Formats: sequence, C-alpha cells, structure tokens
Amino acid sequence: AGEISNFTDHYRSGHLYFSLKDEKSVLKAVMFASAARRLRFRPGDGMRVIVRGRVSVYEPSGQYQFYVEEMQPDGLGALSLAFEQMKANLKYLKDINPDIFGFIHIECTNISFPIVQGDDNDYYLDHAYNGDALVVGSIFADYRAKADMSKNRNTVFYGHNMRDGSMFNNVTLFFDEDTFNSKLIEIYTFDGIYTYEPFAIFETISTYQYFRMSFKNDADFVAFCEEMQEQSEFNKGMTFDGDDHIITLSTCTNMTTVGRYALHAKLIKVEN
Repeated sequence: AGEISNFTDHYRSGHLYFSLKDEKSVLKAVMFASAARRLRFRPGDGMRVIVRGRVSVYEPSGQYQFYVEEMQPDGLGALSLAFEQMKANLKYLKDINPDIFGFIHIECTNISFPIVQGDDNDYYLDHAYNGDALVVGSIFADYRAKADMSKNRNTVFYGHNMRDGSMFNNVTLFFDEDTFNSKLIEIYTFDGIYTYEPFAIFETISTYQYFRMSFKNDADFVAFCEEMQEQSEFNKGMTFDGDDHIITLSTCTNMTTVGRYALHAKLIKVEN
C-alpha cells in the first residue's frame, strides 16, 4: 500500500507511470495497458492504493521499479469511489453512444469492457461500443433486457470468443475449478454495482435454450436455474428461489458454427 505521486497517463500506449510512497521510501512504478484497462477507478496524485505485482530492475537506469498488475483504492470509501468514477465514465460513454448499458468486470481476467444494448442481437456483433464498425464487436446485453437489472430474472450478455484473449474469450477460464469457485462477476450500471457468483459453466449449442429470459412463474424460473446447474462442469449445489436474479454470459466455442459456452451466475450483492 502507498500513496500515488508523479502520476502520468500515457494516452497513446495506455500505460500508467507513477511513484508509490510511504513514510519511509519512494518506489517508481508502472502499470501496463493490459492491466490498466481492467481498473474500475481512475488513479491520481495523492490517492492511497493497494497494489499487487512484482519488483524488478529497470535496466536502462539500474533502478528498482514496481510492475503493478492489480490496483484498488485503499480505505473505507474505496467502493464508493470506484462506483462514482465508474458512473462518470458510463455517463461520458453514454454521451457518445446512448446504447451504453453498463460495464462488466471480472477480476484477474481480460473481461473488463463497456456493455451496450441495441435494438436487436445482431448490430453489436460487428460494431464497437462507440457505434463504429468493428469486426470483433462489443459485449452487449440481449435487446429484451430491461436497463434496471433488478427487473430481469435472467440478464443475458453476448460477446465473441476472440483468439487474442479479448471480448468473452476468458469465459473459458471458468472451466478451471479454482477459477469457477473463486471469481465473482461485477456489473456496473447507473443504478449500482451488481455482484454475481457463478453456478454453471458448460459447452452447448445455439439451439439449446440456455439464454431464456421469459418464465411462466417462480417455479419455472427455479427449474431453469437448477437445469443449468445440472449441466455444469462443476456443481456448487447452489439453491434458488423466485426472488433470485441471474446473468448468463454467452460466447461461441470457435469449433463449430453452433457451438457455445454458457456461464451462469447468481446475484449475491447489490451496492448503490
């Protein structure tokens, strides 16, 4: 833990350069773009943070440097700060594109992207979150989902499985049992932070109704959740009732045109 000083955001590369200081010492630090883009808040001078990474010698100068892989605000107001900054970022993005729905973040993965929502489930397959044409597309919510996620029994999100590790490629990490049991999924919206615990991961096909959003009644919804859990590579024995809310992350397998990976998670916490 330490206080940030001499903060520089290299906007071309996306790398963050700064110093970390405490009462006794100062250490130069860098957070490369691949890690920086997973941040849920905006660092700055004078901010106290908790970091994780490694120390190495920067050969050109012969000085020690800390390579930051993870960072979070330090203190009781950390979550509030992250949420307020994320809301500001979402407002900025929504001014660019009114289709902005929220932001998805899964710690220690490459899944940390804005979420959009179109009038159908086709447009954002090949358009970026700012609306520009882009072959890798965006992470997008099913067009039938309500913006207030508390009104959806199952909110479904789609994203391509890109071979470079982007978009929803890292959904496949949940086929590792430790990842499945330890990682949570966070969805930031204008209303709050929704945290979900995975309960099912499996390979399926596009005609299997793992992405259902409409249910006849509570019993029908509970039966769906239990069926998804039975399909899972790992089973936590999670229980469900009619008041629960879940999300589904859907991506292609890249092995056949109809192959899909499905990751389901149950809402465990909402923070406003």
